[in-house]
Amino acid sequence: SAQKACTIAEMREYLLTINPDYKKVSLLELLCYKFGSNWRDIVNAPQYDQKKEKEAQAQLKAAKKKLEEAIETARKASDDAEKARMAEENALLQQKESSKAAEASRIAEEELCKEKVRANETLEKLKNEDLQTIRKKEELEK
Repeated sequence: SAQKACTIAEMREYLLTINPDYKKVSLLELLCYKFGSNWRDIVNAPQYDQKKEKEAQAQLKAAKKKLEEAIETARKASDDAEKARMAEENALLQQKESSKAAEASRIAEEELCKEKVRANETLEKLKNEDLQTIRKKEELEK
């Protein structure tokens, strides 16, 4: 009856099988007719199972606990990622500072080498002057 159209007479005949006094049709009877269900199956269907409800509540509680753990894990991972990002930034800053210090050291080393060359040149010049002074002294003493 749910799949095909029917006449009033067919509907009355169906309702007589469900309820012999069909002058008053209940919603259940109408839905049984509409969807082709058996009212006995609906009436005898299990209604409430306290054991199943408790099992469902326990499963819900376990699921909530797992969700909270997952949220906490995600929060910790986010914090760790932020710490790692900050550590990376600090490492980059230190690397830049180290590069600057290395450049300053290289420049200072170049200056030191130049000063050593100047000092050696001055030393050579003084040695030559000293030798010349000694020769002049020797010439004068002769």
